[in-house]
Amino acid sequence: MTDVNDNDKRLTPHRDGGLTEFLAAWPYEAEDSCPARWVVTPNGRKMLQLRIDIGVLQMAPDGRPDGTLPHGMDSLLAHYIAEEQRSPENVLPYKLSAEACGELQSEVSQYYQRLTAYRELEDALGVVNDSGHILDIIDLVGEYAEDDDDAWQFTQLYPQMLVLNTRGRVDLCRKAGDHAAERSIVELAISDLETYYREQYDAPPAPDAPPPKELADLRELQGEGEKQRPRSEAEALSEEIDEALRAENYERAANLRDQLNRLRSRGKGKGKGRLQDS
Repeated sequence: MTDVNDNDKRLTPHRDGGLTEFLAAWPYEAEDSCPARWVVTPNGRKMLQLRIDIGVLQMAPDGRPDGTLPHGMDSLLAHYIAEEQRSPENVLPYKLSAEACGELQSEVSQYYQRLTAYRELEDALGVVNDSGHILDIIDLVGEYAEDDDDAWQFTQLYPQMLVLNTRGRVDLCRKAGDHAAERSIVELAISDLETYYREQYDAPPAPDAPPPKELADLRELQGEGEKQRPRSEAEALSEEIDEALRAENYERAANLRDQLNRLRSRGKGKGKGRLQDS
């Protein structure tokens, strides 16, 4: 460790009202405060802040969280996509070195920190955008990394990022009341994650082994969606019949089945009437 004496020009003197008081006013993991917030800088720019154990991160809400423009682009990912699009057959003419992968890893870290802030603020669109950015980087590195070990450092993040992205998209669907889109999104995510585990691991899991956590999370999300999905009268009666049978209340099940049959008969009758009228 380098010694710094009191006369060293590198030593910034402490001032009252500085960083210490700022952090004390926003304690880490305080029960009564959110670890993320919006702030407006002196120049009028809106920024995101995330309280972490060693201080505070301040991030731009759009583009790179650190506000830089690598290669004049909004992000490193945008730079490599542009390189792809300028190349024959939309393929990068070079592989990604360990150094290039390290730079992309830094970008992943930044977007993950901002994603964490958006999650704390319950900003589903922000979560979707930033997790989608990371998923695209995972795909890019998986295709172009020179070294398989470098590629794996990204690929192993796929399950977590897919779950975060899916949850964000589901939240948006629920706010819009689009249950059909929600079901489709979750079903596709489950299928993608099942494919991921089959491709990444040679040996299939034991029959009695619990599913990976991320896959269990998606299936739980799917179950939540099914419970919240509006039911037709026929669906509600069918579920009540199943519940009555499980409880061995056969008389109630028979009565409910009669109601369901009458409901279906009315539906068929209406259809016939419309056909006859035409």
